[in-house]
Amino acid sequence: MSAFVPARIDVRLTDDAQDNGLANMLAELLRQNLEARPVARARCAAMKGRIVLHARDAEVTMTLDFRGDAVIIHDGAIEGADATIEADADAIVTMSRLPIRTRFELPIFNPASDRDRDALGAWRTVLAEGQVHTVVHRARAVALLMRFTSILSVGT
Repeated sequence: MSAFVPARIDVRLTDDAQDNGLANMLAELLRQNLEARPVARARCAAMKGRIVLHARDAEVTMTLDFRGDAVIIHDGAIEGADATIEADADAIVTMSRLPIRTRFELPIFNPASDRDRDALGAWRTVLAEGQVHTVVHRARAVALLMRFTSILSVGT
């Protein structure tokens, strides 16, 4: 039996997040990925919880509230988050470049692909320089973070 794939997942910004440029960019990226990739929609539909993203260099914080049929993006940190990701804005964008190629939505790199080598190099730099710091507040956050990385990726 295959998993239910919703026709659409609503991605919206709260009124307070309308002026948050990074939140707007992330919302549009999520909309595009969820529309283009049914497996990403199915994964997002299974997500329940909150992830706080803090872009240190841009001094911007937002909360992504995953509700199964919707992703609500708030300006600032909302209490009760399952995880917090602190990173530079470029590192957050780099997360979207991970190539996703399997039905399990794991990153698989093709060494013959220039695009994949560039993405892998950027991700190594992000990790080596400690540009991404993740804090898990609740046990369920590990699965939530893995799914988030999957739906954020532009895939291939």
